[in-house]
Amino acid sequence: MIWLQENWIIAVVGLVVAVVLLWWLFGRSKPEDIAPTVVEPAKPAKPLEPVKPEIIAAEPARFKPIEPKPQPVAPAAPPPAPEPMTITSYSS
Repeated sequence: MIWLQENWIIAVVGLVVAVVLLWWLFGRSKPEDIAPTVVEPAKPAKPLEPVKPEIIAAEPARFKPIEPKPQPVAPAAPPPAPEPMTITSYSS
């Protein structure tokens, strides 16, 4: 009893480990308890059918509105030429 009073932390940890181990060993369900998964056999696939395109009736050209032509844009004026630099010599 003296050992338990001096080492109670070790005793509690050991007891917890023992309980968890017993629960893990005896608490799991057995394979026969688990219901087998039922999978329906796959139905045979139909042969591939070609995709049918959606047919959209085109409007006759006489009913389409006339789109205005874009107005020509005048080219931008070139920037003014820079003034020529003159080299001056400085004498001391």
